[in-house]
Amino acid sequence: TMVAGIIRRQSTLIHEANALLGRVNGALAGRVTLIASAFPELAGLPAALKGKVRFTGNPVRDQIRALRDVTYAAPTSGNELRLLVFGGSQGAKIFGEIVPNALGALPDALKERINLVQQVRAEDLSQVQKACAESGIKAELKPFFSDMAERLKAAHLVVGRAGASTVTELAVIGRPSILVPLPSAMDDHQTVNAQSLVAVGGAILLPQKEFTPQRLTEVIVGLMADSERLARMAKAARALGQADAQVLLADLVEDLARDK
Repeated sequence: TMVAGIIRRQSTLIHEANALLGRVNGALAGRVTLIASAFPELAGLPAALKGKVRFTGNPVRDQIRALRDVTYAAPTSGNELRLLVFGGSQGAKIFGEIVPNALGALPDALKERINLVQQVRAEDLSQVQKACAESGIKAELKPFFSDMAERLKAAHLVVGRAGASTVTELAVIGRPSILVPLPSAMDDHQTVNAQSLVAVGGAILLPQKEFTPQRLTEVIVGLMADSERLARMAKAARALGQADAQVLLADLVEDLARDK
């Protein structure tokens, strides 16, 4: 359909969900009228085409949009830190291996403050439950959470992959995160997604080769000792978020229709 529109010299629009221009969109970018971008900066786009770009964000679920104005409250010293860990089917395995060990290595005073909610593959569930129990970590572990928006709302800190939807939702809601990009993602686009949040101070990037129990323990210890940093990260992430992406995209389509 898009190619047909281009051939017929009609007004055309593509939307890039990631911070790195995808291969298909890259092949079309020079021939379409406008490029809607999910992130303020779109990597991989030739400089000559930047005038076509309009920052719209990625559309999000109504449940996420409803949380846009829910104020983030950083955990105060001595109180619990609600840690949310999820990674989809491709990310849950390594998180199930790394996170319990990292939390188990925390000093007892910090370990007692952790309230873990983690997505765990069904085949790994008993092993992760055992690891958390042996470490004395308070944990709710499931293969799937149907109320993820509410879990994000409650979270003080998120550990996850850096897919377009994950990064977008973290930004719209404004939640600090530790992002571990999926190394097999096409053209390493998840790293570029993560860097968009890192650049504004909203996230910490841990490449998978650096995602070890020791390193994760270090990062969590540092964040638990600095609630002000968590608050700054949440604010920075939210500043990047665009909650009305569907409206902006619809407006672009209407503008193109009027100008054809």
